[in-house]
Amino acid sequence: TKLSLQYSNNPGAGFTLRNEANGADIRIVNTSARTYDIFSSGTGNSDIGGGKFAIRDADVSGAGGYRFVIDSSGNTGIGTTSPYAKLSVMGQIVATNIFATSTAATSTFAGGLDVGNGAIRYDFSSGATSIENLELGNMTFESDAGVITWTDLPVTSASAVGVKQSYTASINGNS
Repeated sequence: TKLSLQYSNNPGAGFTLRNEANGADIRIVNTSARTYDIFSSGTGNSDIGGGKFAIRDADVSGAGGYRFVIDSSGNTGIGTTSPYAKLSVMGQIVATNIFATSTAATSTFAGGLDVGNGAIRYDFSSGATSIENLELGNMTFESDAGVITWTDLPVTSASAVGVKQSYTASINGNS
């Protein structure tokens, strides 16, 4: 079943409603022959599988892709046709703020992590973490914590090489 509307003053541009074995969709074709589909995939859809809502685009050669998919479990994919979580994004994201509402929330960053233009940096390949500036309060150690090594290091970038800062360490009540 198909309903098509063509614009007489814009040949090639149009709007089509289709209901086929691989799903139902709304197809919009602009004058540069680029198509945009909003559709619900049926069980016969061998491209992304059945039971999904998707938005895709393509040029006249068929090159393009699925830009947005929601599967039957409510998982949403951007840049992927197989979302595995409530939000799955394939590609770079930019956000002003990412907020986790659970105190048990964890995050995994497969390629590493860079906070504040390198103020805190974790390199996944080497396992090294670097911190540009660090301020610690009082530290305590468990009984029988093992060997503790204290090293004097310059604390600020303004310190000349070899200038030690002041440290105090109390071990077993002795400083």
